[in-house]
Amino acid sequence: ENDNGNLLVCLDHKPRSVAFAPFLGQQEKLWSANARYVLGGGGTGGAKTYLGSWLWMKLFAVEKARFDAGEIETSKARFLFLRRTIPEVKQVIDGFMSIFKQIDPAARWDHDHNVATFPSAGGMKVQFGGCEHEHDWEKYWGHEYTIVVIDEATQFWLKTIRHLDLRIRSADPVLSGMCQLYLLTNPIGAKSGPETKAYFKKNYVSVAEPETVFSVDVKLEDGRKVKRERVYIPCNLYDNPALQRDGQYEATLQSLPAHLRRALLTNDWDVDEGAWVGEDWDKTVHVCDPFPIPPSATKWKAMDYGMSARSAIHWYARLRGGGIVCYRSFSVRDKTASQLADIVRDIESQPLHWVNRSGKRIKIVDVEWDEESSCSTVFGPADKSLWHRQGESNDGESRGDILDRKGCGFYRARADKESRDDAADLIRMHLRARVPHPFADARMVAGVRFFSTCETRELDRDGFVTMTGPIHTIPNVPFDENRPNVWDTDADDHDIDTLGYSVVSRASTEEAGGEAEVYEMTDYRPSTSAVTGGATSYDW
Repeated sequence: ENDNGNLLVCLDHKPRSVAFAPFLGQQEKLWSANARYVLGGGGTGGAKTYLGSWLWMKLFAVEKARFDAGEIETSKARFLFLRRTIPEVKQVIDGFMSIFKQIDPAARWDHDHNVATFPSAGGMKVQFGGCEHEHDWEKYWGHEYTIVVIDEATQFWLKTIRHLDLRIRSADPVLSGMCQLYLLTNPIGAKSGPETKAYFKKNYVSVAEPETVFSVDVKLEDGRKVKRERVYIPCNLYDNPALQRDGQYEATLQSLPAHLRRALLTNDWDVDEGAWVGEDWDKTVHVCDPFPIPPSATKWKAMDYGMSARSAIHWYARLRGGGIVCYRSFSVRDKTASQLADIVRDIESQPLHWVNRSGKRIKIVDVEWDEESSCSTVFGPADKSLWHRQGESNDGESRGDILDRKGCGFYRARADKESRDDAADLIRMHLRARVPHPFADARMVAGVRFFSTCETRELDRDGFVTMTGPIHTIPNVPFDENRPNVWDTDADDHDIDTLGYSVVSRASTEEAGGEAEVYEMTDYRPSTSAVTGGATSYDW
């Protein structure tokens, strides 16, 4: 950093004897990360690929010192850098070959296998490759790697990444402590692995603050516990002084459509070119801090049931001005209708509180379960398949019947092709709408908002805590390729289905003479300038 507080460009200011030095800031943090799993990126232009192509030096420095000291005769260290195809990694290979003999004049290059061997580090190997097809991980199955770097990782199938992770291991006591998987990527999904971006977001981005290492203890068969750590380190154009210098690349990014600009320039994982909500979703507009729901507000709930998959339940309120807010959500797996009914009763039998940033405890809603009548006071639609005669009891009682008997207050939702089209139109209308702020007349807010607490923690298959719920899944549900006007029902659609049941049911209520929605449709696109009162604007 110079006297003016500006970051110096390492490429311009490093000594000639230094082959590589990371940019100060985010790139340096990526280089020095010690977590077993590292997700790096989020924006474009942060020199992720350049850094990834040099991460083998972390191994080289250690192995050369051990070889020179006579601690090892032969290095077992092996580094692997991957992109989807070999042509995509060709530029990286060209850059590597232009300098690798500067590091070790005796280094050898195998053109047939894209592998370099460094005799001065005991024969350590650096390999470059591709995984064009889902099962191409099999090409690397016979090897052990110490560090694997997957560049543009959202273009890879999640299954491929999991199998490659199995190849990262070492019996060498020094190298075993250096085993790492680097996942370098932009927050843009790909058809090759549409679940990969969602997995990264749920398992890295949403579970902790950026640059915070989080871990889980994995219990082994012999009773020992092994700590597995993950970290997300964001970087983008503004962390790359070389590209930022003349402003040309930023000008290119600024000219992109809004959703791509937010993803590639501001590290926004909530938008994607293939997402059904597209530009209509903006976290700063549609997610807000909790606030007390007025007792006079109309409240209802909605549910999409899943046994092996998730059951998603949302609680909504209509506020003065016409806008609706999801003030509570809950997700759970592997629960029968009877168990789910007990959970609903337990949730609604207690007041809902929230502790704000200043530590003040705020009551959001009071008890919503009538103990005397043993039933909920908040009613709403649920997936009509619950009432199919495929029950859980001996007398054939349906799941819907069980929920009814236990007082949960659900009724059959409209669920057909026509109602899905209606739900899609109504969801977009609510996302785009601008309505008067319920408590500040001079402000406008989105037609539908979700409290920032509308999320549920759960464990993934690796034992890590992940986050799910409407604020995490709705922004990433892809569109149906056969019917682009609606979302893909094969994706994690439980929260958006629940929202769809909710808005369709309220529209039906209004057609029957209920309350009318009042919207100001003067601004159809969300923007932080057009709407105030996002997640950082409230302090209730």
